[in-house]
Amino acid sequence: MADAIASVSLVIERIAELFVERAVVNLFSGIRSEIDGTMAELEQLRYFLKDADTYVRHGNVEVSNLVSKTKDIAFRIDDLLSRLTFDLASKREEGGLTYFLIRRLPWILNEKFKLSKVRSELDEIRTKIAHLRSRDSSSTSNRLVSICGIGGIGKTTLAMKLYRDSRVRRHFDSLAWATVSQDFQAGHLFAKILIQLTSATTDEREKISRMRPEKIAADISGVLKSRKCLLVLDDIWTTEAWDRLKPAFSKDQTHPSISKILITTRSKNVAFHAAAAAADDDDEEAFLHELQALDKDESFKLFQKKAWDLTNSKLNETTTELANEMLEHCSGLPLAISLLAGLLSTRRSINECKILREDFQTYLKRYNIHEEQQEGSRHLGLSWLLNLSYDDLPSYSKPCLLYFCLFPEGYEIKVSQLCQLWIAEGFVSLSPWQRGNSFETMEEVAYGCLCELVHRCIIQVEEWGSTGRIRTCRIHHLIRDFCMSKASDETFLQSIILSNNREMMNISSSSTVKNVLQINGFQRLAVNVNNHANPMLISGNNNHKYAHLRSLAFANLSPIQLKQVWKPLLNKFHLLRVLKLENLKRLVQLPKDIGKLKDLRFLSIKDSDMEQLPSSIGYLRYLQTLDLRTVSRLTLPNVIYKLKELRHLYLPCRSSVTDKKLFLNGLNSLQTLTSISIDCNHWNNLARLTNLRRLEVYINKNLGDCYHPTSVTFNRLEFLAVKNDSASTINITPIILRYPRTYEIHVGLPVEKLPQDDQISPNLIKLTLAHTGLKYDPMATLQKLPNLRTLHLDRDAFLGFEMVSSRGGFPRLESLSLVELFHLEEWRVEEGALPSLCRLNIRCCKRLMTLPVGLKHVITLKEIMIERMPTEFKYRVGEGGVDFYKVKHVPSLVFLNISE
Repeated sequence: MADAIASVSLVIERIAELFVERAVVNLFSGIRSEIDGTMAELEQLRYFLKDADTYVRHGNVEVSNLVSKTKDIAFRIDDLLSRLTFDLASKREEGGLTYFLIRRLPWILNEKFKLSKVRSELDEIRTKIAHLRSRDSSSTSNRLVSICGIGGIGKTTLAMKLYRDSRVRRHFDSLAWATVSQDFQAGHLFAKILIQLTSATTDEREKISRMRPEKIAADISGVLKSRKCLLVLDDIWTTEAWDRLKPAFSKDQTHPSISKILITTRSKNVAFHAAAAAADDDDEEAFLHELQALDKDESFKLFQKKAWDLTNSKLNETTTELANEMLEHCSGLPLAISLLAGLLSTRRSINECKILREDFQTYLKRYNIHEEQQEGSRHLGLSWLLNLSYDDLPSYSKPCLLYFCLFPEGYEIKVSQLCQLWIAEGFVSLSPWQRGNSFETMEEVAYGCLCELVHRCIIQVEEWGSTGRIRTCRIHHLIRDFCMSKASDETFLQSIILSNNREMMNISSSSTVKNVLQINGFQRLAVNVNNHANPMLISGNNNHKYAHLRSLAFANLSPIQLKQVWKPLLNKFHLLRVLKLENLKRLVQLPKDIGKLKDLRFLSIKDSDMEQLPSSIGYLRYLQTLDLRTVSRLTLPNVIYKLKELRHLYLPCRSSVTDKKLFLNGLNSLQTLTSISIDCNHWNNLARLTNLRRLEVYINKNLGDCYHPTSVTFNRLEFLAVKNDSASTINITPIILRYPRTYEIHVGLPVEKLPQDDQISPNLIKLTLAHTGLKYDPMATLQKLPNLRTLHLDRDAFLGFEMVSSRGGFPRLESLSLVELFHLEEWRVEEGALPSLCRLNIRCCKRLMTLPVGLKHVITLKEIMIERMPTEFKYRVGEGGVDFYKVKHVPSLVFLNISE
């Protein structure tokens, strides 16, 4: 096998050497096209030969024959090149290169014919290889893999490790991950999967969002058959749930799937049911892996690692002794061990450890006895730890934790909204010394509370932002179950699913209750409604039960259902502070009486199909957060300026104002303002909103002539996004000039040129340029920014052909994305550039032929993701390719959705 690889590699190198001289390149244009094609074919075959050795050792005759034939063709090409090289050398001495080329023109035409024949043979070999790979992928390995085990044992963690492992990812063309909750919506889940499998662009995402679930499922099935995909379905609860998802994974005997599906489930019945659906009559294609609890040594090693991550210090003898004692009662569950590490991380002194030991013994005795009396307890002997962790929280953190139950199980929670909800509920307030700090806000206090829950391993971080802050988080289902029980006992919150005409699912007890809604005295209610549920269950004669409601969250209500709910809502729920009406479809409308909810602090109609907002919204004088990001064009009354307590205003991307211009004067508490369309006068008026932290504007004309930097006081602004729907070019420099606290900037419109590096905030950490249409290399300016860590160049941000990253440039850049730069042909990286780069993403840059050689000097690079690039790019850069030496030091090199 090694001699075959060496033969092909030698031919590729000789082709490259032959065409170094420009004279040869120019005068051999006829043969050059054939040799280029031959070289590309050989590069792909060399990539195949790297894997072929395994098949040959196992006696695969077909592969052995292909390897032999490849060697033979390589020798024939080498012979042609040798004769050409010999003739070139001899004829140079006789009469010069030009004379030789004229005399040898008939020979050149003859060699071109021979090379064409060789290319045809190479293409035939490549077709056979593709067939062998497809057949091997679909028939010799398990199509479906199930990871099964009790809650908290680490199913999701194991699946995520596999999903993120570079050794796994490089074997697949497309990847997707989806969490299946108890009350999942099949359409939403299918859309999420298809977007990931196809690396969908912004326009493609919008198209998918408008498709019917049946069509999306059919498209997913097609992708799974045409590409080698890895799809992970996390936390499938029931066999019925699998049956609802199964249409997207249907099998076709004429076009068998070459993809793999990995599921996690707590139920063996689900695993066996899915396996039966994935199996042929005579070919078992499913594999079940049942996770077992950790033993004593494994448990302590995990605890040590978690404790070190949390405290960055070694355990003292007292803590180690107490940990070993408590670990014996953690059932070998990784979740419990993590909770224990979080609990002990708050104990630094010996005295604190002694107190904790006493509490541990008390809780262990109390809750173990209690669990023995409860058959079928869902907490698996961990009630002592769950209760101890909860009771150990500061008093202000407890309602914040219970509030996670407002969100559906498995939901990825956006931290910014979570903090706003906590503030609206009154869980967060400023101390006297914090009020004296002009930069301290309730949002920062709320974020600190979340960080404490994360540090205690109670809440899981799902995604970190580029500035080092938590962007999204999630609560484990076992901890959520415990919190639901607590919230129910304390009449704090109830979460229900209305599933059909007269049936309700009570999540806190996982039991079905008919005809009655047991929520007497509850202060908060989250209702997820399917298309056939009867909302009269929460209206009519029952509305006296809701008099104490402070929060009400609805999802998926229809217009008819909403109308039936409104009357009791507006007449009885005067104490409401939070109202979430999200994802309401088919053109719903808020009633004029919305203004009766005088105490409302948080109102969201995000992702709902709504066309008009009533003017009575102006009566909500205590409103702090107003989220109007609807999916349809929304007409706004010009009354928002009356909401003097407003802190966060999210306007829809498409909107109109009854008086043409939206007044926001006097909103001095406003911190967030998105999707505001402005002109010169409006921009200068915005400068009076001195507390703005996050600003996203749509500019409808050039502000350069009317912008006065001395009048602008956005000295607290942290995020700035400037966009434009028109094609007119804007002078961006006056707009982003010297905002001292701006950490993140997004420019999404055509600009004349970039500001000089000394005109951009020195604190800038993240920069996104999209649709900017720059004609000159942006790297020359951006590489001088001292603290830039994340850079995205997206969708024709640069229209030139070449970019250069110079020596010493981008000293702190960690993440770089080049997306849809359709004109880019060459990117050069000088030695000493990008000394901190960890992640590189290149997507849909169709003219870029290879990666820069300078990347071989970037030793910090850990991950390269290549998406929607030509096949030739993969074969040049991938393992075995002619340019693989540039990136062979990178641990993770992944190619996704490579085009033919």
